[in-house]
Amino acid sequence: LVLQRSNSQRCFNEQRFTEKWLNKEMSTYDYLMAINLFAGRSFNDLSQYPVFPWILADYTSDKIDVNANPPPAGLFRDLSKPIGALNEKRLMKLKTELEILKENNDDFLMNCSNSYLNEAPCLYRCHYSTAYYVLLYMIRLEPFTTMHILMQDDKFDHPDRLFAGIEKSWNNVSSTTNDFRELIPEFFSLPDFLINKDKFDLGLSDNEGNNVILPKWAKDPYSFIDINRKALESNYVAQNIGNWIDLIFGYKQNGQAAIDADNTFHAYCYPSVINSPEIKSNHELLYEVQKHAGSFGIIPRQLFTSPHPNFPSSTSI
Repeated sequence: LVLQRSNSQRCFNEQRFTEKWLNKEMSTYDYLMAINLFAGRSFNDLSQYPVFPWILADYTSDKIDVNANPPPAGLFRDLSKPIGALNEKRLMKLKTELEILKENNDDFLMNCSNSYLNEAPCLYRCHYSTAYYVLLYMIRLEPFTTMHILMQDDKFDHPDRLFAGIEKSWNNVSSTTNDFRELIPEFFSLPDFLINKDKFDLGLSDNEGNNVILPKWAKDPYSFIDINRKALESNYVAQNIGNWIDLIFGYKQNGQAAIDADNTFHAYCYPSVINSPEIKSNHELLYEVQKHAGSFGIIPRQLFTSPHPNFPSSTSI
């Protein structure tokens, strides 16, 4: 049992986690786990499950070297941008649609904002982390399998929407589709979730045994986890992960900085909306907000109010 007597930001700072990470006393994986914990994410809450970033962008090469210096172009994901901004064509389409909605609907600003009901509109109606996404990723492991079936009215979801392969999933989030999901810690720590050990019939005809299809550079689930974890602990990530932390847990998660970073979501995803007078005085609306957040995503507590530091480019991890 842990009793927290002060706010999350203060507790996090008191533990000197950032200093420990910069001094190489903590791995990047452990540091991100600490950030998730103090930002209110938990393995016990699917709607607020720990969120980790897509790190790699190359899932087609036969071999990759995550420690190459400098890394080859296209090996790593751009950590300075939210998932929705990785594809320029998709981003421009989202911005155009947003402008059209604003012009045609005077009430639009009351339905979509980056923080409160009457503030700036959002780009993304879909979130980067939801209970549904977690269950899709973990569908091959119990109790997540049963939980997924219960969520889908006692059946598996349509095979086209299931988590079938790493490359396919990356292509979805980096293409023009409205898929903005990030990863979960298991992508860097648990090979079992990639294997259909219980032989569930997921309807994935192209997948041998309905296992997750791995990139060519991974011989098996164990090597995938090993290489993905090494990528997470690489020089490139140490020198850039602060940019992603700014988006998810830092100063770019709300306000003008979020707008400038193309990082705005539906108002109901932000914990701060609960404090607005319109919500507090309306129990039905409060329930609607809570239900929406539980189903469609919750922004973590903000831990950083200024740019997060990265390792200097000359530093070797």
